[in-house]
This record gives sequence, structure tokens and C-alpha cells, in this order.
Amino acid sequence: MKIWRIVIGILLLLCFEIHLLYFVKQSDFFVLLFDYTGLFSVYYFLLYSCKEKLSNKFLFSFFFATRVVGLCAFPLLSDDIYRFWWDGYFNLQGFNPFQYKPNELIVLHPEYLQDASIKSIYRHLNSPEYYSVYPAICQFIFVMAAKISSTNIALFAIVLKVIFTAIDFIIVFYLKKLLDTFNKSNLSSLLYILNPLILIEIHGNLHFEILILLGLCLSLYYLFQNSFFKSGLWFGVSIIGKLTSGIFAPIFITFIYLKQARKATQFVAALTLSGIFFFLYPGKYYSNFLQSIRLYFKQFEFNSLLFRPLYQFNFNANFHELNAHLGQLLSSLFMAVFGFLLISFIRKKLDFFQVIWLSLFMYLICSATIHPWYISTLILLSTFCFPISTLAWSFLIVVSYAKYNTVTFPSLRNFIFFEYMIVISILCYEILKRE
Repeated sequence: MKIWRIVIGILLLLCFEIHLLYFVKQSDFFVLLFDYTGLFSVYYFLLYSCKEKLSNKFLFSFFFATRVVGLCAFPLLSDDIYRFWWDGYFNLQGFNPFQYKPNELIVLHPEYLQDASIKSIYRHLNSPEYYSVYPAICQFIFVMAAKISSTNIALFAIVLKVIFTAIDFIIVFYLKKLLDTFNKSNLSSLLYILNPLILIEIHGNLHFEILILLGLCLSLYYLFQNSFFKSGLWFGVSIIGKLTSGIFAPIFITFIYLKQARKATQFVAALTLSGIFFFLYPGKYYSNFLQSIRLYFKQFEFNSLLFRPLYQFNFNANFHELNAHLGQLLSSLFMAVFGFLLISFIRKKLDFFQVIWLSLFMYLICSATIHPWYISTLILLSTFCFPISTLAWSFLIVVSYAKYNTVTFPSLRNFIFFEYMIVISILCYEILKRE
């Protein structure tokens, strides 16, 4: 391994990252595509060049270099940051984000709009007519950042990025320990550390999938240390971060039961204990929280493989009754495939990481909304299985940004079809190669 090649590669990676984070807006699809392609080209070059085990010094140098350069970049590819600030700031003012919608709050307290910063932030909110969809653990982080930044949203973003970097350091630290448990080279951790989607969507745009990654990574580590209670607690953190992680619960419980049946209750007890905190903060406004989540899944569609084409087909064929139940039908499809995967795992046709990866993949295939950052969990898991499919999808999913560009929007469905056909083809290749 020639160090100078690695150094040049990292410098090129940082150049593309800096330009994308600081200068590229959501609607700049062609510039975004150019920078993202550049990032992935260098990323692949670095993965190919690093053939020997890296020292911890090199590993964490890569980590901090790629995170620190974007600390002062305000999220330009997502407007979620404005809702983060809104929830955090008004929490400090004594308003529960599950009690008042932003548009209700400014009617009750119009004096807040006299502040130019608050007025500007309100104009950028993407769903002021919804209650917050962010759970208690996210709200706690919002409050911490808002306490420091007050009405300065640029400072608010920097504080969040510092928090994210600290969380991600813990993830990488335990990922390395998890890889050591399986005698895997720490080079595998580069699949996660340097992945452009993680750099741009998680650290650049501040999406809270990082909490899923934190909870899941530590849960996996403690699971394979036979510390099932700690594993359950951290798995609960992952679910609290986002309910999607709940699909893994039957797999974890089955794994523990097959290994040490009596210890499965430890995991379930810890999971239940941590799950209680999910219900605490919304309190009596919990129904409002669930209402916003239901509205989100019913009214939003983005980058879906099955939902949009099926919806359009039913609409054109006047099968409106089917469209009313399309979400339930796709959920049933997922449950059927999930059952098959779980049985395959029990029969030892799939290993633990493969069944988790494939379950999440199938869940996303059946979903109506698949934002790029939704596949960050697959990237973490790719350090153990299906790395080529994950790498391909984390690159190709950038085509979903065509939605925000008036020139490319008419071709969006073609882009999405192209995206999924390539990913599924590569996955089939990896599965057949495994067999």
C-alpha cells in the first residue's frame, strides 16, 4: 500500500465533499450528480488501494478528516433542519411539539413572528400543518442545540454536527470492536466511514438515522458478547430513534432463543424497559404524534419501486378501492417475505447479518417513501454482507434528487427504474455467488 496514493485520494475526497456540502443546493441536480460521482469514484479508489490492515491512527484520521471539513456547512440538500430548530427552540419556551402544530402556535402567539429569525425559519418549514414526527430522544438533542444557539440557526446546525460527530465516533469505535469479534479486517469499516451517502446525508444534512446506527451497532456488539440485557437496551435506543428498527426484533429474539433460550427474556425485558421512554415525552399528546406519522406515510411518496407504479396503474384502471388499501397490501407482501427470510435463518440457509440486511431491503422495496438516508443502516450492515449491492445503491439513489429539478423531473420514474434494476441485479449476483 503506497501512502501517497491514500493521501491524494483523501484530499480529492475532501475537495468533492467540501464543494458539495458548501455550495450545492437541492435543485442543482447535475452539479450534485457530478460531485457525488466524483466522491464515489474516489471512495472506490480508496477501498481498492487500502489492501493492508490500517492502524487505528489512520482509521480515525480518515474519520475525523471527513467529518470536520463539513462542520460549518449549513444543510442545503434538506430543509428538515428548520423543523429541528423549531421543536428545540419552542420546547425551551414551554411548548410541547406534540401539542401544537407550528401554524397553530403562531396564531396563538403571533408575537414570535416579530423576530426576523423566527419568521424566516417559519417560512422554511416544510410541514407547518403537522405535529412533530421526531421522538423524545431527538427532541432532547434539539433542546440541547437550541439552548446553545438560541435563534441562530447556523450555530444550531454546527452544534448538531458536533453532537453527530461524537455519536458517529462511538459507532465507528464499536464497529471496529464488532469486526474484531469476527476476525474481520478493520478495512471493512471503511465501507461505512468513507461512504459518501453517510458523509452527505447523515453528517451534511443531519438526518437522525444516526440514532438507529448507534443503537443497532452497540446492540450487535453486546449481542455477540452474550450481554443480552445491554443488547436489548441499545436495540431499544435504535427503535426509539426510528420505529423501522422494530422489524429486526423477531430476528434478534430468535437468534438469542436458538443460542441460549433462557436468556431471551433478558433481551425482551431490556427492550421493553427502553421502549417505555418512547411513550413518556409525548404523554397525553401521543395520539398527535402517531397522527403525524400516519399522515407522513399516507401522503408522501418518494423514490418508491412498487408503490407509485401500482398506485398509478390502479388509478388508470379505476381500481380506486385497491389504492385505498395499497399500503396494507404492500405491508402484507413484506410480512410474507419476512416470514420466509426468518424461516431461512432458522434453517441456517441465511446467517444473522444476511437476514437483517435482506429484511430491511425488502421493507424498503415495499415502502412508499425511500429517502437516500433511509439506506444508511444497510451501509453499516454491509461491513458484514452484500457490500457490492449496498455500494451500488448508495451511489445510484442520488438519482432521486431529480425530483427537485424542473429539467429532470419528467424523467424521474425512468431514473428510479434504472436505479432499482441495477441494485436488484447486483444483489441477485451476490446471493448466487454466495451459494
